[in-house]
Amino acid sequence: MNMREQLLQKTVLRQKCECKALRDALLDATAVSLYPYQEPLSNLIIDKSLEGGPQEIPLQWARQSGKTETLIQSALPLALYNIRWLQRDFRIAFIAPSKEEQVVVVTRSRILRYARWLKPWLMTEIGVETFLDTGLRTADLIFRSSSGYEAPFRCISANPQAFVKGHTMQLMFFEQVEEMDETKMTEHIMPFGAGSETGCLSVLAGSCSPTIANDYYYRAIMERKERGPPFFVDWKLAEKYKPGYGDYVRDQMRRLGEDSDIFRTQYGNEWVLPRNKLIDRDSLLKLQWSKRELSEKNLRVAGIDIAKRADNTVVTVAERQGPLILIVAWLEFEGTDYEVQAEDIAKFLSSWKVQIAEVDITGPGDPVYDMLVRRLGDICSVREQRFSPQENDRLYKQLERELLHKRLLYPAEDSLMQRRFFEQLVDAEKVYKQNLLQVEAPKRPNAHDDYVASAALTVDAALESDEGPFLLCLR
Repeated sequence: MNMREQLLQKTVLRQKCECKALRDALLDATAVSLYPYQEPLSNLIIDKSLEGGPQEIPLQWARQSGKTETLIQSALPLALYNIRWLQRDFRIAFIAPSKEEQVVVVTRSRILRYARWLKPWLMTEIGVETFLDTGLRTADLIFRSSSGYEAPFRCISANPQAFVKGHTMQLMFFEQVEEMDETKMTEHIMPFGAGSETGCLSVLAGSCSPTIANDYYYRAIMERKERGPPFFVDWKLAEKYKPGYGDYVRDQMRRLGEDSDIFRTQYGNEWVLPRNKLIDRDSLLKLQWSKRELSEKNLRVAGIDIAKRADNTVVTVAERQGPLILIVAWLEFEGTDYEVQAEDIAKFLSSWKVQIAEVDITGPGDPVYDMLVRRLGDICSVREQRFSPQENDRLYKQLERELLHKRLLYPAEDSLMQRRFFEQLVDAEKVYKQNLLQVEAPKRPNAHDDYVASAALTVDAALESDEGPFLLCLR
C-alpha cells in the first residue's frame, strides 16, 4: 500500500468516526437510543456509504423489529455529514413496493418528526436548515447547508405502473423488498445510483416471504445465509432488547398459529417450502377417508361457490365427526343458469340433510343466495359469505390450518369430481397482497379453483357453527 492509499484509508477512517459521533449526538438530541442489534447495522451502513463505490447490504429482519428506525437513524447523520463536512450533495431514497405502503407513511412521518425536533439544533450547531420540497403533493424533506449543498429524502414507489424520475442517488433503502417488483427495482430504480461520482449504497431491507416474488433479493440473502446479525435478526433476538416486542410477537403467534407460513416467515426468518402452495400432492393423498360410518345425527354443512365467467358452480357437503371434517359429496354445474342450479342445489342439500349452507355472494352469488333462502329456509340455515381480501385471508388460512393438522378429509372413492378436487387443491397457489393471503388457480389455460373455494366455505360453515369443535368432541 503506497502513501496515497494509506492517507486515503486514514481519511475514510476519520470520516467514519466523525459521522458515527454525529449520529450519537443526533440520538441524544432526539432522546432516541439504538438497541444492541441495531447499532452494528447503523455502523455498517455508515462505513459502506463513506467507503464509496457501488455497495449493497441485504438484510433479513423480523417484522416490527426496528429496521426502519435503524435506517432513518443512519440516513440522517450521513445526510448532514456529507452536506456540512464533506461539502457535497447527498441524495437519499426510501423505496417501497407502493407509495401507499404503510412503511412509506411511517418513514416519512418519522423523518419529518425528527426534522422538527432537530431544527433549532441544526441551525445553531451546524448551520443546516430543513424545508419541504415545493410543487409535490407528498413533499419530500430537504436538508440544506449554509454552503448550499443539499440532501433530499425522497420516497419512491416501485409499483410496476409508477412513473419514476431519474434522480441520481447516493443512498437507497429498499424496504419490504421481498414484495417488490424485481424488474422495476433492478432496471428502473437501481440505475439511479450508477451515475453517482461517489457510488451508491443499496440497502435491501426485507423479511422472509411465503413466496419468492423478488428473486434478486432471495439470491442476495441466500448467499449470506450463514451470517448472523446485523444481516439477520429474528424475533427471539429482538425481544431480548426491544421492550414489549416479545408480547407483541406472541400475540401474533396465537393469532396466526406458530406453524403457519406467515408467522414462520415474517417473524421466524424462515423461508418455507413449498412457499406458494396450500398443500403438496403426497400430503393430500394421506387425507383420504374410507370405512367410516356416516350419521345424520352429526352436523352436516355445505360450501357453495357460484360460477363466475368461465368457472363452474361447485357444492361441497361435509359431516363433522368430532374434530374432523369429512367431505362426503360434491355437486358441480357448468354454465350460469342459476334458477336451475338453485333448484338442484336445494334438492341435493335436502337429500344429505344439510343443516348449514354457506354461499359465496360475490358477483352472481347474491341472487343465488336469495333463491336458496327461499327454497331452503325451512330446511337449513343459509349463510352468506363475501370473498373480500380480508375474508379471503381468513377463509384460506383456516382451510390451510385444517389441512395442515389433517382434520379435513375427502372420500377415497375415485370419481371425476374427486379427481378435480384433488388436482385443484394441489395446483392452488398462495399469493400475498399487502400481507393478506389469497388463493388462486395457476395462470394457465383451463385452470380453476372452484373446488378450493367451495372447500374453504365448507370448513368455515363447520367451524363457525353454533356447536364449536370442542362441544362436538364431547359427543
